[in-house]
Amino acid sequence: MTRVWVTRVEGEDGELATELRQCGLIPVVEPVLEMHLVHKTLDDVANLHPDDWLVLTSPFAIRIVAAVVVPNQRIAVIGQSSATLAQSLGLNVQLISPTSNATGLWKQLVLQEPGRNICFPRSSLASIPQLDGLHVHAPVLYSVEPRKFDIEVASRSDIVSFTSASAVLSVLNRLERLELPVVSIGPSTSRTLRQKGIAAVVEAEERTLYSVAKAVRDRSFDANCQRRGRDSP
Repeated sequence: MTRVWVTRVEGEDGELATELRQCGLIPVVEPVLEMHLVHKTLDDVANLHPDDWLVLTSPFAIRIVAAVVVPNQRIAVIGQSSATLAQSLGLNVQLISPTSNATGLWKQLVLQEPGRNICFPRSSLASIPQLDGLHVHAPVLYSVEPRKFDIEVASRSDIVSFTSASAVLSVLNRLERLELPVVSIGPSTSRTLRQKGIAAVVEAEERTLYSVAKAVRDRSFDANCQRRGRDSP
């Protein structure tokens, strides 16, 4: 069975690891980033007016703020998987990005709620949107830093999966070469890989963990078929 290096921040029972197992793959969980919560930002979230918008662009942020948001707080998220997670935690999701990315979400907010106050508790790597008509308060909710991962994980894996550009940089800053086949979650992650000299990238059809797992499975299947073809008499 194909062994897949999971570089994102999660445990053995994490979301991507689970999706990979359901696709018949073996996750090798060795995160390359670590996150540190900025607790004071939770006070900003807890003190929002219910009619203000709370923008959440990562599963980590959704889970962290779920315990402190006021009842019926209006929530905006990027994709359906984030919406499903937020709703399962009792959050009032009223807006999902029509383009499955942050750019579409901000543009929709400009059209829908010009002048409305918006709170965007973000990672230390996320940029603050600069769009006319939005009053955005964007405190850092958590810092994202490279983790000193076990570099031997590359030799224990057949494929590596990346779900962020920051994970790509963390890996390539420690490894001299990355010779594993690569699967990326989306365009920005793929772009960073290409900029670092890795051109052969399989990109997930959608920016979801299920799509990443499916792309890994399909990549693994193709590789196995090619290998059997070479081995055939």
